[in-house]
Amino acid sequence: AMYLAVNPSELEHVHDIQVMLTSREMKMGMRELDSAYVSKLVQIPGIVIAATKPRAKATHVYIMCRNCHNTKMLDVKLGFSGVQLPRKCDRVLGANETKCPIDPYVILGEKSKYVDQQSLKLQERPESVPTSEMPRSVLLAADRHLVNTLVPGERVSVLGVYSIFSAGGGRSKDSSSVAIRMPYLRVIGIQKDSGPGEGRGAPTFTPEEEEEFIALARETDIYG
Repeated sequence: AMYLAVNPSELEHVHDIQVMLTSREMKMGMRELDSAYVSKLVQIPGIVIAATKPRAKATHVYIMCRNCHNTKMLDVKLGFSGVQLPRKCDRVLGANETKCPIDPYVILGEKSKYVDQQSLKLQERPESVPTSEMPRSVLLAADRHLVNTLVPGERVSVLGVYSIFSAGGGRSKDSSSVAIRMPYLRVIGIQKDSGPGEGRGAPTFTPEEEEEFIALARETDIYG
């Protein structure tokens, strides 16, 4: 086995690389998404119906103990995932030192690290909605270079990791809020439709029909 020695001080200078994927695999319908796909890669076609303004998403949170000023950095996953602050200070106690109180940490925002993140909503395409049913939608979390690449009304296929998050956030005494999570798609790739006219109801005309339409357009009494 070969091992590579890395100086920890050099890790801060590593460039932030974002890998965006595409896939030719068969797309799945939004109605097929269920708990069996959590943490799995899926590709969903749909229409963007909403997009928020970009926000700062913390990727590394710098925290400090209010009592002893002990500091540390916490990693935060991308998407809608949050971070839970340690309830106890992990400072190594010396002789005659007392423990810090419970919940001592505060976040130092100016020393934390952030990326741009945007929330979007993807809705089923009309041709995918069963008769007499309402279209379904799913939340999207797009970050860094994927921010501001989509606008409402665009037809796209989104490749992402089917994920879950706690809509309530923070600590809660209600055990149901821990057991039940909201689903969303953490986007890692976007393919826009090449042009209009895809899906059910797409117009297709033969050259002869096009010539007939052109001739009709030249008629002066076509509205008569």
